[in-house]
This record gives sequence, structure tokens and C-alpha cells, in this order.
Amino acid sequence: MERNDLSYGIIPLFRSGNQCIQLLIQDHHGNWGFPKGHPKEGETGFETALRELYEETGITDCNLLPGISFTDNYQYTAENGDKVNKTVTYYLAAVNDPRIEQKDTDGEIKATLWADAETALKTLTFENRKKLINEVQQYLHSQNLIQ
Repeated sequence: MERNDLSYGIIPLFRSGNQCIQLLIQDHHGNWGFPKGHPKEGETGFETALRELYEETGITDCNLLPGISFTDNYQYTAENGDKVNKTVTYYLAAVNDPRIEQKDTDGEIKATLWADAETALKTLTFENRKKLINEVQQYLHSQNLIQ
């Protein structure tokens, strides 16, 4: 069976000198990516992304960058054999306090890492997530947010 799956997340950014570093998370499978998850009934994409950021990192002090999002589309085979067409919409958020306090109590998140773009590209598990880092960097440059 084939099905579609939607998730929402945030690519957290923190200004460090002349660059913005990104927060990466490692899931319980060992894969590196960004905070994301499924919406609860009645939640908007923004609300889902903010809730997941808090649940996975404890971060609440951030500002969503308006008018910009990034989409990650991929396919995978679920444990039950279903072919899943996954779409994740990521928003950018400027984090004011980079301290992490993992709220995750079910072991979903193994580790977190603030990384510059070069380190993120070496650390991220999947090519589509590396592509997101490049798109984010291009956007930040185009907006003169980094040099």
C-alpha cells in the first residue's frame, strides 16, 4: 500500500560571530537531522514545528523567520511494508538562547549538536538534508544575514 505522510519542523539557527550555526538532532536510529514531527489534531504547521522544537530540545525562546520555509520530499518503506511518500515542511527560527534541555522522555532523541554549515554537511545522515543546509545558507546570504 502507498500512503502520504506530512510532518513539520524547524531548522534552528543561532548567530555565532559572522555565521549562523544550525541545531542538529540525532534520532534513536542514529540519523542526524532537524527537529520535526507530526501535527496533532487542530494544529497548524507552525504550531507543530514549535511544539516539536520544544519537545526535542527544550527551546522556547526563538523567532520564526517570516515568509520562508523549505520542503523535504522523500520516500521510504515502513515496517509494515507500506511505501510512504513523506513531505516535511521546515521553518527557520532564530534562537535567542542556544542552551538545550532535552524534554524528550521516550528516547526519541539521542543527541544534539550546534554545527556550522561545513560541520552540518559532514554530520547529516541523508543527502536531502544536506541539500536543505545548502538552501538555508543560500537564503541567509541572499538576505545578508550572514557573510
